[in-house]
Amino acid sequence: MTTSQTYDVILEPSEEGGFTVYVPGLRGCVSDGETEAEALENIREAYRQETIIFPWQAGDVLMLDNMLMAHGRQPFAGQRKVVVGMVQSFES
Repeated sequence: MTTSQTYDVILEPSEEGGFTVYVPGLRGCVSDGETEAEALENIREAYRQETIIFPWQAGDVLMLDNMLMAHGRQPFAGQRKVVVGMVQSFES
């Protein structure tokens, strides 16, 4: 099974020349380039550089905040058990 994640990007002319691109769905994901193509490739590379890949072992557990992470978008084969818990934010 192969899955992929797509994100909307905003590509705008930069005041300094060239283009600025950012991903509203990924906080802090911003890049630029001299051309539209270069700006888009730079944002893809920034995303790749932030990817953390590690070898799963039997019994491993992953806990993460879906609001902060772009997660689980690499191909996966084999059995798995997905357990989800959802809560509202708590602020005191």
